[in-house]
Amino acid sequence: MLVIGPGWVVFTVMGQRDFPVRWGGLSPQRGAMLGMSSLLGARGLGALLGPLFAAPWAGHYDRKLRLGILLGFLAEALGYAALAGAGKLGLACVCVAFAHFGGSTVWVFSTTLLQLNTDDRFRGRVFAADLGFCMLTIALGAYLAGRFVDWGVPAKMVASAAGLLMLAPTLGWAWMMRNWKETPEGNFTG
Repeated sequence: MLVIGPGWVVFTVMGQRDFPVRWGGLSPQRGAMLGMSSLLGARGLGALLGPLFAAPWAGHYDRKLRLGILLGFLAEALGYAALAGAGKLGLACVCVAFAHFGGSTVWVFSTTLLQLNTDDRFRGRVFAADLGFCMLTIALGAYLAGRFVDWGVPAKMVASAAGLLMLAPTLGWAWMMRNWKETPEGNFTG
């Protein structure tokens, strides 16, 4: 979830500075609002479509769910890293939608894996811990993104850096996938 917090910050700033909509008689404020809204709308579209397209492929198979998480992490990294090079609002929206296509797939697939592999006695605590760490990561990412923007770092660069930071969990997940061993029930252990 390293890109969700920064996304909330940089989309607002990019909507005003980098991608304001300029139509006929729109005021600069309305153009900035439409630019920000377009980026957030692309985020939502990607988040909606990711699991809708990926879930039928993965089903409830641990191996496919884990591979989907890896590909989702990679999509997040590439989408946000590419945002720095987007010169037009349309291309920026494609980058954001692609990133959140992957991000929501990671969320749904990881939640599915937790459901499939967590004993009923512990499931509530496992999901509470998962959500707690997620919220901490979102808050920390938003705070740091805001600080960097306040220090004068362009919002596109902050977004791109957040994407590049997503390579760390991507590589960590790829390394962990190599070490999982299949159990007789078809589930994996670490």
